[in-house]
Amino acid sequence: MLSSANLASAATALSALKKTRSELAQAVHGTSPISFKDVSYLQLKHDMALALDGRYICCGSTREMILLDMKSDVLNEYFEHFLDCMESEEALTEPDDSDDESQPLAEQKNIIAKKIPELLQVIVSYVAHVFFEKSNNIPAQEKINALIEKSQPGVPEKYKAIIPLEYFVKEKTGVCRHAALLTGYLLRRLIGHLNPDSHEKVYRFRSDLILTKHSSLYRSGLVPHAVVVYVSEEGHQYLLDSTRTGQGMHGMVMDITKLNSDKNQILEMQYPSFNILKFIETIGTSYPGFIPSVKPAGVGGSI
Repeated sequence: MLSSANLASAATALSALKKTRSELAQAVHGTSPISFKDVSYLQLKHDMALALDGRYICCGSTREMILLDMKSDVLNEYFEHFLDCMESEEALTEPDDSDDESQPLAEQKNIIAKKIPELLQVIVSYVAHVFFEKSNNIPAQEKINALIEKSQPGVPEKYKAIIPLEYFVKEKTGVCRHAALLTGYLLRRLIGHLNPDSHEKVYRFRSDLILTKHSSLYRSGLVPHAVVVYVSEEGHQYLLDSTRTGQGMHGMVMDITKLNSDKNQILEMQYPSFNILKFIETIGTSYPGFIPSVKPAGVGGSI
């Protein structure tokens, strides 16, 4: 376990920053849109809800920049395949590269009767399969670095590399930041498909998890992590994280609008060695009007 002094140091560092990771990246890249191949992309911030026609760039202070084009033809193939999987209730397999015509979206019927919250687990499970189902022994960051070098050979520093999300998806290479973007993309597309007039919102959120145990890799005690925050028509806030495992499926979904002892226990099991409740508290303070109950009555211990 980290000493009390180290834990306090980590908490103090997080408190002093009072910023999400997207806000910290602005110190490196500024706040203006960034151009790639003569196309302008908005810098994706934690409080920027995804739009169906949006073009975004997810920046970091030390790692590659990721492009998310909501109108990408390649990503659309994954969305259509995702719909086919839900409609047929088949196993979540990779998109077929054959010339077979996929079922027209207008003919999909079964999922129309479902509400988005009922489909959240299916989405994170699909994304978990894309990135994490066929993992090998090569560390994720090594695969990411190799993809960057292949896509943009000779780039002087990783944080200057600009890579479209579809590159990572097709190579099944990524970590939480890539998975969160694909989750957000699929969820926003699904909302637009089922209910174009909906007021539901989808956000990509990236901040720091506080370690509760010593790590030689993260000496500061802070680990960057990306998730998706979904706000339903009823105003409920959901945490979506495809890097977790829960309920016999890949990926985790949790309504974090109001936590209780049972939810806390699940969260702590899914995020061992991390103060996940502090992370959720940070989510709560990052969005106007949303302050989740992270310390329910009858549950002891500090958050």
